Amino acid sequence: MAPDLEQSASEAVLDRRLVRGSTVVTLAGELDLADLRVLRRLLVRMPAAPLPNVVVDLRQVDFLDCTTLRRFVSVHRSARLEGGCLRIVGPRAEPLRLLRLSRLDVVFCLHDTLVAAVEPRCPRHTQPD
Repeated sequence: MAPDLEQSASEAVLDRRLVRGSTVVTLAGELDLADLRVLRRLLVRMPAAPLPNVVVDLRQVDFLDCTTLRRFVSVHRSARLEGGCLRIVGPRAEPLRLLRLSRLDVVFCLHDTLVAAVEPRCPRHTQPD
Protein backbone atom coordinates (compact mmCIF):
# COMPACT_ATOMS: atom_id res chain seq x y z
CA MET A 1 0.00 0.00 0.00
CA ALA A 2 1.30 3.47 -0.84
CA PRO A 3 2.66 5.53 2.06
CA ASP A 4 -0.14 8.11 1.88
CA LEU A 5 -2.85 5.52 2.43
CA GLU A 6 -3.95 4.94 5.99
CA GLN A 7 -3.71 1.43 7.37
CA SER A 8 -7.46 1.56 7.97
CA ALA A 9 -8.23 2.40 4.32
CA SER A 10 -10.70 0.20 2.51
CA GLU A 11 -9.34 -3.05 1.13
CA ALA A 12 -10.80 -1.89 -2.18
CA VAL A 13 -8.03 0.70 -2.54
CA LEU A 14 -4.76 -1.03 -3.35
CA ASP A 15 -2.58 1.90 -4.32
CA ARG A 16 -2.50 5.66 -4.86
CA ARG A 17 0.48 7.24 -6.59
CA LEU A 18 1.71 9.73 -9.15
CA VAL A 19 2.46 8.36 -12.61
CA ARG A 20 3.67 10.74 -15.32
CA GLY A 21 2.09 13.66 -13.46
CA SER A 22 -1.38 12.14 -12.98
CA THR A 23 -2.94 10.74 -9.83
CA VAL A 24 -3.46 6.99 -10.24
CA VAL A 25 -5.71 5.06 -7.86
CA THR A 26 -5.79 1.26 -8.16
CA LEU A 27 -8.98 -0.36 -6.90
CA ALA A 28 -9.97 -3.99 -6.41
CA GLY A 29 -12.85 -6.24 -5.43
CA GLU A 30 -16.38 -4.95 -5.02
CA LEU A 31 -17.01 -1.21 -4.68
CA ASP A 32 -20.19 -0.08 -2.98
CA LEU A 33 -21.63 2.30 -0.41
CA ALA A 34 -19.32 0.91 2.28
CA ASP A 35 -16.31 2.25 0.35
CA LEU A 36 -17.70 5.72 -0.33
CA ARG A 37 -15.95 7.51 2.54
CA VAL A 38 -12.53 6.27 1.50
CA LEU A 39 -13.26 6.90 -2.20
CA ARG A 40 -14.23 10.49 -1.42
CA ARG A 41 -10.90 11.01 0.29
CA LEU A 42 -8.65 9.20 -2.17
CA LEU A 43 -10.25 9.75 -5.59
CA VAL A 44 -8.96 13.30 -5.86
CA ARG A 45 -5.96 14.91 -7.44
CA MET A 46 -2.91 14.48 -5.22
CA PRO A 47 -1.47 17.82 -4.02
CA ALA A 48 1.87 17.05 -5.70
CA ALA A 49 0.25 16.12 -9.04
CA PRO A 50 1.19 18.62 -11.75
CA LEU A 51 -1.67 17.37 -13.98
CA PRO A 52 -5.39 17.47 -13.04
CA ASN A 53 -6.04 13.98 -14.42
CA VAL A 54 -7.30 11.24 -12.11
CA VAL A 55 -6.75 7.70 -13.37
CA VAL A 56 -8.83 4.93 -11.82
CA ASP A 57 -7.46 1.45 -12.46
CA LEU A 58 -10.42 -0.96 -12.44
CA ARG A 59 -8.61 -4.02 -13.79
CA GLN A 60 -9.11 -5.83 -10.46
CA VAL A 61 -12.67 -4.62 -9.77
CA ASP A 62 -15.44 -7.20 -10.10
CA PHE A 63 -18.40 -5.03 -9.15
CA LEU A 64 -19.29 -1.39 -8.59
CA ASP A 65 -22.57 0.20 -7.64
CA CYS A 66 -24.32 3.46 -8.46
CA THR A 67 -22.80 5.15 -5.40
CA THR A 68 -19.36 4.50 -6.86
CA LEU A 69 -20.48 5.81 -10.24
CA ARG A 70 -21.71 9.01 -8.59
CA ARG A 71 -18.28 9.45 -7.03
CA PHE A 72 -16.68 8.94 -10.46
CA VAL A 73 -18.98 11.63 -11.92
CA SER A 74 -17.91 14.04 -9.19
CA VAL A 75 -14.22 13.31 -9.83
CA HIS A 76 -14.80 13.77 -13.57
CA ARG A 77 -16.42 17.17 -13.05
CA SER A 78 -13.60 18.38 -10.79
CA ALA A 79 -10.93 17.19 -13.22
CA ARG A 80 -12.68 18.83 -16.19
CA LEU A 81 -12.90 22.16 -14.33
CA GLU A 82 -9.11 22.03 -13.99
CA GLY A 83 -8.57 21.07 -17.64
CA GLY A 84 -8.08 17.33 -17.09
CA CYS A 85 -10.26 14.26 -17.14
CA LEU A 86 -11.19 11.10 -15.29
CA ARG A 87 -9.55 8.15 -16.98
CA ILE A 88 -10.67 4.61 -16.33
CA VAL A 89 -8.37 1.69 -17.05
CA GLY A 90 -9.51 -1.79 -18.06
CA PRO A 91 -12.96 -2.23 -16.56
CA ARG A 92 -13.99 -5.89 -16.35
CA ALA A 93 -17.29 -7.17 -17.76
CA GLU A 94 -19.68 -6.18 -14.93
CA PRO A 95 -18.26 -2.69 -14.25
CA LEU A 96 -18.13 -2.04 -18.01
CA ARG A 97 -21.74 -3.18 -18.33
CA LEU A 98 -22.82 -0.63 -15.69
CA LEU A 99 -20.76 2.11 -17.37
CA ARG A 100 -22.49 1.32 -20.66
CA LEU A 101 -26.00 1.10 -19.17
CA SER A 102 -25.53 4.48 -17.52
CA ARG A 103 -23.95 5.86 -20.74
CA LEU A 104 -20.93 6.96 -18.72
CA ASP A 105 -18.70 5.03 -21.09
CA VAL A 106 -19.09 8.01 -23.45
CA VAL A 107 -18.44 10.55 -20.68
CA PHE A 108 -15.35 9.09 -19.02
CA CYS A 109 -12.14 8.35 -20.89
CA LEU A 110 -11.79 4.57 -21.02
CA HIS A 111 -8.40 3.01 -21.67
CA ASP A 112 -7.24 -0.57 -22.07
CA THR A 113 -3.85 0.01 -20.44
CA LEU A 114 -2.35 2.13 -17.71
CA VAL A 115 0.33 3.31 -20.16
CA ALA A 116 -2.35 4.82 -22.41
CA ALA A 117 -4.26 6.32 -19.48
CA VAL A 118 -1.30 8.27 -18.08
CA GLU A 119 -0.43 10.05 -21.30
CA PRO A 120 -0.31 13.78 -20.49
CA ARG A 121 -3.01 14.57 -23.07
CA CYS A 122 -5.92 12.21 -23.56
CA PRO A 123 -6.53 11.47 -27.27
CA ARG A 124 -10.20 12.19 -26.70
CA HIS A 125 -9.36 15.76 -25.70
CA THR A 126 -7.07 16.68 -28.55
CA GLN A 127 -10.09 18.37 -30.12
CA PRO A 128 -12.17 20.98 -28.23
CA ASP A 129 -15.29 19.50 -26.54
